[in-house]
Amino acid sequence: MGTVWRRSCLGYFVVAAFLSADTFRLALLHPTTQKLVAKTYHGASSSQRPAPCDGRNDSGMSRRQLATSLLVFAPAAHAESSRAVLTVPALNYEFAAVVMEAAVLEARNHKWPVSIVVADVGGVPLASSRLDAFPASLEIAMGKARTAAMFRKDTADLEESVNANDSKGRSALLSAPYILMGGCVPIIVDNVCVGSIGVSGVKPEQDAQVAKAGVTAVLASFSKT
Repeated sequence: MGTVWRRSCLGYFVVAAFLSADTFRLALLHPTTQKLVAKTYHGASSSQRPAPCDGRNDSGMSRRQLATSLLVFAPAAHAESSRAVLTVPALNYEFAAVVMEAAVLEARNHKWPVSIVVADVGGVPLASSRLDAFPASLEIAMGKARTAAMFRKDTADLEESVNANDSKGRSALLSAPYILMGGCVPIIVDNVCVGSIGVSGVKPEQDAQVAKAGVTAVLASFSKT
């Protein structure tokens, strides 16, 4: 009996040395461990169920069996307890409305006829508005918003990269299905791109000014959440 007790205690020490308290409890609660406990307990008659003093616990499982089961199922329990939940900011319709409101205000203050499109991280439009701009400007703004979201870059930088300056322009990019024109900026929150705002209708720097007004407003809203 003393040998069994010493071996059982050794098993517990081995388990405790490698497992945290939380992981130890999770291993105890592992479905397979529970089934083994139930099988051992219910499979014996009341007269056959050993008392706690003979090296077994109340469930009828020997300490050696319990230690072995814990060592087998501990990795899964540890993975379950240490699994990190990654949370990232997201641009929903409410935040898109904040972007749009600020951008529209900036355009109206300067009496600029522009089209504005706010897109999510995949470049899919969440909100759009055409302030007496020419019809094609809406599609251009939509294409700009998709481009900035997909590239995670200001479209002015992309336009500069394709312009031919001393034969260093990336003219091959012109064949890509994107609008490589200035006037759109990505929306970056905590170093994560959550969307973009594309503007079209006036000069590129004016389009960009309207877009940046929207970004400034939404970043202030994100900081409050």
